[in-house]
Amino acid sequence: MKNLITLIAVFALTATAYGQVTVGLIDNEDGTGTVTLDGSTASLPCVGIALTADSSDQVGDNVGATMTITAPPSPFFDVYIDFYNTDPNAANDEDFSDDGGHPGADPAGAGALSSGSVVSLSMGELNALDANSQSQPMNIAIIDLGEAGDVCFSEDELRGGIVNIQGGTEVLANDGACFPITDGECFPACHPDYAEWLAVGKPVSWCFPKQCYGDADGMDQSFGRTDMVSVGSNDVTLLLTGYNDIVYVDPTVDPWIAADFDHADQSFGRTDLVRVGSVDVTVLLASYNDLAATVASDCLDCP
Repeated sequence: MKNLITLIAVFALTATAYGQVTVGLIDNEDGTGTVTLDGSTASLPCVGIALTADSSDQVGDNVGATMTITAPPSPFFDVYIDFYNTDPNAANDEDFSDDGGHPGADPAGAGALSSGSVVSLSMGELNALDANSQSQPMNIAIIDLGEAGDVCFSEDELRGGIVNIQGGTEVLANDGACFPITDGECFPACHPDYAEWLAVGKPVSWCFPKQCYGDADGMDQSFGRTDMVSVGSNDVTLLLTGYNDIVYVDPTVDPWIAADFDHADQSFGRTDLVRVGSVDVTVLLASYNDLAATVASDCLDCP
């Protein structure tokens, strides 16, 4: 019986456009994201979902990042059509929740695909009563990038897109939309200095929005009776702690890495290298005692 139901779901993914649905992604901040579908503006409840998720056209170090697709906890859409096509033995009873299935599918043809840089999401719901009581938005998949990056979504026309309870199709309102997935890192992977940030031990101080202009402590300080400055005597003190120090261990042992404003080594003497040197002094002096409102806060911006 379950095999027959699955085949019916496959044939149902065809037809005429009605209302609209919207895809979304909740960033779980651990290299994963929960894919959502909002059918509140659909003409009728949705029973079949076919989307393509693409992480292959990105900037930064996650170009071609491999996604791993799994089912969300207690999914509304629990019939994974391509999974059952690949593993018919899993369809052995009336209960879809205990089969270990997932919505990942091959974007080029029928069959399950649990990982890749481009993966289709294929799923359905066959209970009409359930379909009429959908709560919006619905969690439909978990995407694990294993790192920070972006994922873009589009309708999977090969499988029929979004199908409603009467066999018509609903338009994906934000077709082509891209969403970020972060991994808890405060320094963006798209930044030109990201590799350097990793190399020096991921100092939190480099994540201050004015750090590259000389703000080593990430705080404004008083200047005169009423004014506040972002780069002041506290930042000078931190810089002097590490100035021309040829031994750097990590941000915990050497918090003065906060004063490495240019995010680069510089020569000291004939053979030594230092993280905090004359270049960093020049950076600090350029903003020293300037009013806080006049110092840019774009250090974490990506090109």
